[in-house]
Amino acid sequence: MSYILDVLEEHVALLCSEKLCVWNWRSSALLAEVIQPFDNEITNISLIAPGYILIVRPAAGLDGLQLCSFPLEPPSSPSDHPLVTRVIYQFPSFSGTSVLSDVRIQADRQTFLRAPNPSDTTTEAPLRPFHLSSQSRVFSLGLVLSDMPDDITRDADFVIFITAPTFMKYATPSQPVGEPRVVLGKDWLYDTRVFTGVDTWWPEEFQIAGSRVVFSATDYQTNEVHIKVVDFNPEVAARAAGVPQKQWGSHSAVPIQGANGAEIIATFDRSLIQDHFADPIECAMPYTVSLRTVEMGPGEVIYHEVCIDEERLVFLKVCLLLPPRNKTDSTTMLELWPP
Repeated sequence: MSYILDVLEEHVALLCSEKLCVWNWRSSALLAEVIQPFDNEITNISLIAPGYILIVRPAAGLDGLQLCSFPLEPPSSPSDHPLVTRVIYQFPSFSGTSVLSDVRIQADRQTFLRAPNPSDTTTEAPLRPFHLSSQSRVFSLGLVLSDMPDDITRDADFVIFITAPTFMKYATPSQPVGEPRVVLGKDWLYDTRVFTGVDTWWPEEFQIAGSRVVFSATDYQTNEVHIKVVDFNPEVAARAAGVPQKQWGSHSAVPIQGANGAEIIATFDRSLIQDHFADPIECAMPYTVSLRTVEMGPGEVIYHEVCIDEERLVFLKVCLLLPPRNKTDSTTMLELWPP
């Protein structure tokens, strides 16, 4: 039986085929419980903030992305474990005969990340390729579309990146129960970034760490590994480029030379996505891109196993084509991006 497990601070959520449950793992208190209905099941979840969880209900179609609240303290009645829908994030209609079939959510499951030292300014310390943020985790939304009338499902050739503050900006604690706020797609998607399949140089696989997304691709002809780290923390982009937030929109891209040969580009432009939706949508979340190329030794093949350890980007596996001299040679940890 498949399941999804998510942890945020002292809260843990478990989704399986029978029900969705949310606990406080410190106190072992059950805070919310939803029995899965057959005609409106929940297929994906992600804790956004204490007291709020994002759920996906494919049966709701374009209204299927919903932010729900749960109590921070256990309910007085053992049989009363509410989960209240607060916000419905509508999707725009898609082009052609495509309809929304499901949404896959990916996020960093680490919630306690070391923040950069406030004294580390560009004049006092080398500019680092990226910084960690514990305040604005980024989430990726991978859409599954069905092409009608044949009902053939396929992954959309674009991915949506959105931060936790964008989700939470539409949540109002004083909102009456039973009256969720409906946010049009063109409104909430404006504060996101939509990466399309046109940029095929980067593979679809990526890893999220805090506000950063790591892409990697191997060029086997040149024996090089291309690394791209996208940071969606707007403060990092503003700091790296020296562009005040009030001037966003007047700059499209600002290149900076980073440490260890990394190329850094802070982007503030507004993108118009026209190919995938019935009506074009605009997105304008600023981000910073760090690029670096790493040359590998002869006979080495890199598997796309990367992770971030604070401010170091590492490969977990380096497979040697040549016969290893001993067992320890077959797997190597290679530090690629030290501060």
